[in-house]
Amino acid sequence: MRATIRPVSLSRIAEVVDICNRSEVSKKDLEDLLDASSGRVNEITAEMERLDLIQGDESVVLTDQGDALHGFLKNEEWESVHEVLYEGGPHYRTFLDYLSQRQSKNGLTEEEIVEALEDTDEDLRFNATGVSLLTDWAERLGAIQQNVFQGRYYWVAEDFEGSFTRTLQEIYSEVEVERGVNLRQRYVSIPKLREMVCEILQISRSEFDELLNQVYFDNIGDMELSGAPLNTQAKETNVGIKTIKKDDSGSITTTKMSSEQILDGVTLEDGKMYYYLSIFDELNGDV
Repeated sequence: MRATIRPVSLSRIAEVVDICNRSEVSKKDLEDLLDASSGRVNEITAEMERLDLIQGDESVVLTDQGDALHGFLKNEEWESVHEVLYEGGPHYRTFLDYLSQRQSKNGLTEEEIVEALEDTDEDLRFNATGVSLLTDWAERLGAIQQNVFQGRYYWVAEDFEGSFTRTLQEIYSEVEVERGVNLRQRYVSIPKLREMVCEILQISRSEFDELLNQVYFDNIGDMELSGAPLNTQAKETNVGIKTIKKDDSGSITTTKMSSEQILDGVTLEDGKMYYYLSIFDELNGDV
């Protein structure tokens, strides 16, 4: 029978690692500390054993990997947290390997990921619940992003192929809305452009902003940016962008996770934020 990943959030992993970092702890004590049932504690500890973070039967202690993870969580070293989970988690590793090796310019929805992973490993099983958990881990840790307008997930590559300048201009042309004969909507939402360009080039949103700054200053006169009123629809998304940060306000250090459905514009060197972009001519440079 193929193994399915158990639903254990990053917050739960952080809580258990923090508790076990103090001393060996019994599963009975974990029930009280986590305010969870015996069955739920067994489910959590079983998955964390598979991740090579803890070990033990009636009582559990941190492994070397678990100890390292505790330090990364406390220091908010999210890339290192991702690496520990990738090394120890067969489902997480298989899922990310698949996304990183895809050649398509478009990402995949969770439903499409479930279908794609169905026969990738004879020992592992991927269902909707498991894939939802994996996308949550990977997005919060920065390994993947989701096009929040289309609901598609994609791998964030260290180096991208192609031209940012050319891709930006092509997507701008696609997004322009026809309003009549020879009449177009010249100003296009930067958040929408960002989501589409990032998906195609597999780059992070922060890298998009850096590159757009460069292209803008290389093309002053051929390109114009505009601000927006506080209630502009350019800021609104269909789904939230998931983030993570350390939360040690209580007795147990855990993670605070949020899902923001308001997108920022791009900030230039003048400190102002802009939400709309217009391109008047062929852009120069090949960023």
